[in-house]
Amino acid sequence: MSILHRIVSFFTGDVIGRVFDVIDRKIDAESDRERLKADVVKTWLQNRVAMPWYVDFCFIGPLALWWGAICVYSLLWHQSGPFPQDWNIAALPAPLDEWAGWIILSRFGVGVVQSFVRR
Repeated sequence: MSILHRIVSFFTGDVIGRVFDVIDRKIDAESDRERLKADVVKTWLQNRVAMPWYVDFCFIGPLALWWGAICVYSLLWHQSGPFPQDWNIAALPAPLDEWAGWIILSRFGVGVVQSFVRR
């Protein structure tokens, strides 16, 4: 212990030492909390990736078919296109369009999160 520290401790009753102890404990608690959050995310990602392919196909397959139909229709069969048709592809109803975005994000967004976690 340095002479300056002893002088300050004598006049303050080692308040500064106790303040530093409190700060150290707070930093340790926060780092433990962050470590626990990282472990939870890592476990969730590991379990998410282990899902069989047919589960993805049941949800993403119909969305991919609908999206592909829109792309092909937009290129070839729209009313002023090379093969004009009277019909068009309807948009998904209000709650389903939002759910479709969540399904795609939940499957392919995981890869983006994993790439950041692995770094």
